[in-house]
Amino acid sequence: MHCVKLGGLVNAAGFVALVLMRVPASADVQVPVTPEAMSQAQEECRTKPYSMLVTIRNVRDSKGIITVDLQGNNPAIFLKSGGRIGRVRVPAVKGGTQACLPVEHPGIYAVAIYQDKNVNFVLDKGFLGIPSEPYGVSNDPPIYFGPPKFADSAVEVHGPLTPVTITLRN
Repeated sequence: MHCVKLGGLVNAAGFVALVLMRVPASADVQVPVTPEAMSQAQEECRTKPYSMLVTIRNVRDSKGIITVDLQGNNPAIFLKSGGRIGRVRVPAVKGGTQACLPVEHPGIYAVAIYQDKNVNFVLDKGFLGIPSEPYGVSNDPPIYFGPPKFADSAVEVHGPLTPVTITLRN
């Protein structure tokens, strides 16, 4: 039996990237998430010309990771294969957490998230393709019988730290 250890690594662009490593189940696994680390991520994000500060609400437990996907301004492939133009993963923190999502240039984007509780890097789905793990999209649009429309989830980015709040649906 193995578990996953989360760690941080600064990439070439200066962002903290999430590193996942398989370790024996007997190993001491800690996920260091401190206010200081979040503040540091915000500061690094603030230095980028264009970014989104994604606040994730309604995280019911600190199990797994939150995958944050940046969706481009193409309604035809919104939430479909090929629609994602960026991704960040952060540890799930009960109550809520934040993620900095850099974007290359100003424009209109959307954000989709899911809590990958079993850390298999897939949004698990059940009967009829309905997600079995918590998920959400920017602007918290109503979701009835299928995915929301891009227009209901769109966020315009003008500079650093554009605020985006998403409530996980469980």
